Amino acid sequence: MRFPVFGSIIRAHRRRRIERAIADLKRATVRDVMSTYIITIRPDETIVAAATKMIAEAISCLVVMDNDRLSGIVTERDFLRKVPFDTRSLRLRVRDVMTADVVTAAPDTPLVTAVRMMREKGFRRVIVTEGPRVVGVVTQNDLMRRAALIAYPVSPELSIGAFMVKDVLTAAPNESFSRARERMRKRGVGCIVIADRGRPLGIFTEYDAVSQFYEQKGRLRVRELEMFMRKHVRALPAVTNAFVAIRFLLEKGIRRIPVADGDRIVGIVTETDLVRFLYLNLDKVLAAAERKDADIRRMPRHVEFHGEFRGDHLKVYGLA
Repeated sequence: MRFPVFGSIIRAHRRRRIERAIADLKRATVRDVMSTYIITIRPDETIVAAATKMIAEAISCLVVMDNDRLSGIVTERDFLRKVPFDTRSLRLRVRDVMTADVVTAAPDTPLVTAVRMMREKGFRRVIVTEGPRVVGVVTQNDLMRRAALIAYPVSPELSIGAFMVKDVLTAAPNESFSRARERMRKRGVGCIVIADRGRPLGIFTEYDAVSQFYEQKGRLRVRELEMFMRKHVRALPAVTNAFVAIRFLLEKGIRRIPVADGDRIVGIVTETDLVRFLYLNLDKVLAAAERKDADIRRMPRHVEFHGEFRGDHLKVYGLA
């Protein structure tokens, strides 16, 4: 037996929780999400030392400090774009590949302002400074954790298919690393999907480039992508709600997820895509929650995702 009145009361309760959560998110500042555990490196250290630190700490960036002065930041993308994977790399120092034009913010900067600033300047991280001191760093992962609301409205405009990047960069398994790297660099993307006749076989990311650089001590002796690609592609359906996608990336500890239609990849969504979409469209989320017929669902504390293989290498996930 169904009790519509109870259902209406539950929806109203969840709607109020969403309204409060969005209001809190609009008031939140950089101080509320920043990590104060900062891994630093000196500009005169080798890039092999930088890769070692990044892999050992499982992080995507290092803050470059010259004594007590902020000099720059070195990221996975800097490795992908600037490091020659041959003997020349052994002579390079962090100062040769770091990004010196660092985006900084004060601790009291609103999160929405910080996200807008990162989008305008094309950065994915913000260094938090208080006067001359570096006091923290904010990453896309930090912003996603803050946006993982307890309840969320189900609406087509809030699905990842509405804002995914449709033009996915792909490569054949026998494509050389150097060619794939150059294409990734020109497109400004952090991953490439390895496919055979349109069906995915694996994925290679900028983090894998740093990992290979570290494992092979500054050289890349393996030439073809299939030799070091991840031979397991995880994906989400295009109808997946953005908040569910956030929880999936957080649960799996990954930074991007391909979007699947059947056994084909039709798009890709990254941490950056999710953060920009949600933080810069909070009013759209609120409008979806305020509709009288809104389907508002509670996000459980412990989320379970169920994966189903579609072919030998593609696994598509949904809420269990």
